[in-house]
Amino acid sequence: MLKEFYYSIPEHDGETRFEIRVAGSYDLKDDAETLAEICAQNYHYHHDGWDTKWPLVVCIYETKESPELGRFSVEREEVPRFSATPVKKKRADGEPCNVRRGGGWNAENVLRDTL
Repeated sequence: MLKEFYYSIPEHDGETRFEIRVAGSYDLKDDAETLAEICAQNYHYHHDGWDTKWPLVVCIYETKESPELGRFSVEREEVPRFSATPVKKKRADGEPCNVRRGGGWNAENVLRDTL
């Protein structure tokens, strides 16, 4: 079952209310903080929120015309992701760093060879 409600971002879109539908049995009063986070995620992906300075204030409404049920400051957390690619560098003896040694590949040999 989808629950329909509305939210606004007053700092950026004034009085514009965005409709959102969420699956589950959320209660607008008891689960308001969780719903504010869902609204912020929706704003990030569907209303140029990725290009907005955070934190944002999110206001939640039961209907398009109803009074505000709650106002929350929502922060966007950045999750660092790391990606490694091999770099061919020579050791002091002239051999490439990625040459297998007796035990094959292991982090200790690779780190020792590149430091």
